Amino acid sequence: MLELRRFGGFDAWHATCAAPCARQLVVAGMEARVVAPGMTPSKPFRVEPGSGAALLTVNGGSASRASAGRLSLYVGVPLGFAGMGAFAYGKYDDRTPLVVGGGIALGLGAALVLVALPLIVSGSTEVTNSEGQWIADTTPAIRF
Repeated sequence: MLELRRFGGFDAWHATCAAPCARQLVVAGMEARVVAPGMTPSKPFRVEPGSGAALLTVNGGSASRASAGRLSLYVGVPLGFAGMGAFAYGKYDDRTPLVVGGGIALGLGAALVLVALPLIVSGSTEVTNSEGQWIADTTPAIRF
């Protein structure tokens, strides 16, 4: 589903056209995004107004994969830092259980971060134009 809203505002997104869309749309002053059930919404993008058709290709990312990746990252980073602290303190104070536990926590945190990155990347939605250029790769302009 293609959704539109006024560019530069905080308006709600409005469902405009289901794929494949053969309707004529007013895109001047608007930003768009692509959404679907179970798919990560695309980043907002703009379609330049003019005559002719705009061909968009969407490679939808899994919302559940992206969520799992974020969860893995949110757990892995603090666990890694806590493990690093416990490992360092155990080495400093010569406490073998802290060294072992800290090393395990540090390794587990690192593994969770390494798992998170491909999940987040594969869970993102890509939108390209007819020339194959990625058009939804940046965040929208800063809004005041």
